[in-house]
Amino acid sequence: MRHTGSSRPQKYGRLHRGNGTEKCRRWAKLYKVGEKGDLRLNGRTFLSAALRGEYVRFLEVDDGIDVILFDRLILAYYDRAEKRIIRID
Repeated sequence: MRHTGSSRPQKYGRLHRGNGTEKCRRWAKLYKVGEKGDLRLNGRTFLSAALRGEYVRFLEVDDGIDVILFDRLILAYYDRAEKRIIRID
């Protein structure tokens, strides 16, 4: 289920692993980065101006923690309880 033109979550049931594409049991949420580099999560949250118009995936890795992925690259983590992005340094 894709919804273009907004940063609303979308179901994404395939993950890239190794050489091929495998189905994943856990669903990831797909978000489109806005024109100013932000996401609409609970209000607007800035991610990166370099990703304007691109899609990023949120995949739950722990209770209340999602990893933010661009293709296979980990960008950051998102804490759903505190509603904030945890940057990777």
